[in-house]
Amino acid sequence: MYFPFVYIATFRDPQTLNYCFVAGSFQGTHTQQQKVADIIVEWERYANITFNRVDGPNAEIRITFDPDGGSNAVPGTTVINSDDPLKPTMNLSRIKSGSPKKIADLERGYILHEFGHVLGFYHEHQSPFFEKQISMKSE
Repeated sequence: MYFPFVYIATFRDPQTLNYCFVAGSFQGTHTQQQKVADIIVEWERYANITFNRVDGPNAEIRITFDPDGGSNAVPGTTVINSDDPLKPTMNLSRIKSGSPKKIADLERGYILHEFGHVLGFYHEHQSPFFEKQISMKSE
């Protein structure tokens, strides 16, 4: 599996990260939440990580589906040190409310991408080794 990311603020030891869907108008539908739950287990196969869904503010990863908030996530170990336990640490605006049995490839990609940031992957152009030139690997 190839990821166009640079690995920086990573978890060193086996880690369980708790996640929740922030209560309120952007907590998402059951379908959106199920799509996230179904996809993030893929990271457990490749990273030294386990994800555990919890309710309430005791989660390191606090997810919203604000349609105006874009898709983003607090990167790496900084998610643990987030100063406001009620503030979202991830937004997944592009995940639709359609059938959970049909997860679009783009939705799968968005979810894996944002959780990749949580695991400490940054974009290649954000690398301290970036020399102002990016080459794309053709397949």
